[in-house]
Amino acid sequence: MKTSIDINRRSFLFGSAAAMTLAGCATSKMGVRALKPGEKYRLALIGCGIQMRCLEEQFLRADLGGKYVDVVAACDCDRVRAAYMAERVNRHAGRDVCHPVYDFRDVLADPGIDAVCIATPDHWHAYICVEAM
Repeated sequence: MKTSIDINRRSFLFGSAAAMTLAGCATSKMGVRALKPGEKYRLALIGCGIQMRCLEEQFLRADLGGKYVDVVAACDCDRVRAAYMAERVNRHAGRDVCHPVYDFRDVLADPGIDAVCIATPDHWHAYICVEAM
């Protein structure tokens, strides 16, 4: 019996990107912790501009901000953007789980954060990514 999986290019790329992101987290300075039953991964968003808004919509649409992952921090040096993103995440979660942070170093130093999603301009992206590993 032949089983067929209907997948389009966009679904494949989205799934591949998510898998690579999680694979990258396994080698980070933050370390990897085993989850207890019912526990969720704690994700921080770094960079809250237009690129992160698109990513955040994908996270929320896939319900990653509910069943398996809590988005606990929205980080941007622009306080308005960070507060706006945290408010969007909290509205979707239905509870006050995400808080604004204004310095990415505070996010990387927080031992309670398991993974980060970085959507900053090119000249900051690589540096933050290296510091997160």
